[in-house]
Amino acid sequence: MKCAAESGYRQVAGLDLDSHLLEIARRNMAKLSIPAQCIQANATEFGHYNDYDVFYFYNPFGHSVFEQVIEKLKESQGQRDRDIWVVYYHPVFAELFDLAGFILCDEVHDSTRDTTARFYLYPKQGQICLKNANCS
Repeated sequence: MKCAAESGYRQVAGLDLDSHLLEIARRNMAKLSIPAQCIQANATEFGHYNDYDVFYFYNPFGHSVFEQVIEKLKESQGQRDRDIWVVYYHPVFAELFDLAGFILCDEVHDSTRDTTARFYLYPKQGQICLKNANCS
């Protein structure tokens, strides 16, 4: 959330089921004077994905939960049509985004942790974007 806020995103939020971790996040955001929203919710039941355009995942879920969350992201486009961007760090279940129709736009290797971050796009309805295109 800190990096997103410092990068200029107008609305920054974090979602977690664990109230203890959220309280730590709230305190940290307050210390840094970052107006981030810390939301306690089950990611598979969260109903406001349409409020956001960019999502960051650090491999947070098992396979079946991730499938459900990705489906919720796609459904949210029906509520508000927009480009949906996903940054997936340490992409253990990357194939789920491919199977769901997200387009891999870039992949960056993090040599400090020997893993990668993948950048995906789920384009606006009716927008044509070629797979593995530079989705600027």
